[in-house]
Amino acid sequence: MTSSDPKHSILAERIRSLRMRFRNGLPERLTAIRNLLATVDAIRVDELALHFHKLAGTAATYQFHEIAELAADAEALCGDYAIGPTLFAIVDDLENAVSEVIDVPLFLVPNATAPPGDEGDLARARVD
Repeated sequence: MTSSDPKHSILAERIRSLRMRFRNGLPERLTAIRNLLATVDAIRVDELALHFHKLAGTAATYQFHEIAELAADAEALCGDYAIGPTLFAIVDDLENAVSEVIDVPLFLVPNATAPPGDEGDLARARVD
């Protein structure tokens, strides 16, 4: 399959669309994590770890490496039941990383592509 192959173009567009959907949903994911973190106890720490695990895996899949690494670090702290200042600092760092990703036009994000002619404003468009 070559880049001029129609199947490649369809696949590339689908991946781009999924990546944009993930990127645009990051603030909502962080809100859920913050809400859970505010009420976490020993029983719910596994639920919090699962949120971080999913975020780390999906961010890595879509090549948002900083977000993936921070989420993996947070997951490890949950596994150690280390709910404290370090975890809160990582969540702050996650929010900063997400803000940077959201504020950057998608065509400037590594390995992202915009449809022909959409390199400007539409590269920031949300996918619903």
